[in-house]
Amino acid sequence: MTDEKQKTELTRFSSVILAVGVLLIGIAAIGFYLELKKSVERGGGIQEPLWARCVENAIVITAREDLSDVVVSAKDKELCRFDSIGKGSEEVCYLDGSVLNETRVFVVEAGNVKKAVVCYQPVKPVPLGTPVPVGGG
Repeated sequence: MTDEKQKTELTRFSSVILAVGVLLIGIAAIGFYLELKKSVERGGGIQEPLWARCVENAIVITAREDLSDVVVSAKDKELCRFDSIGKGSEEVCYLDGSVLNETRVFVVEAGNVKKAVVCYQPVKPVPLGTPVPVGGG
């Protein structure tokens, strides 16, 4: 009889462990679902009305919605102005070499939205064996 009693207790114990395991898997699945939902909401959230980037010696402005009175400036000096840019369209503000020598940071403004754009100067490759000056001179 003792052997049968031990089997019954072992069966109950196994059932409890199984139930706890299923509960933990369920909690993990709910947590995974909530994290997935949160990341989708972050990725598919409100998009900015404009996007701007520097390409070579120009700033390219992409309109994600209809924009009006778009201004590109540097150091409080207006460089380009566009009356409107339609949704899905792009405009280009070409930059003068002298402006690029003064600053590499520009502001694109449309209504109450401002975006900073940084134009990095590309590093020219140096052929192998060419002496490279060290320091500031």
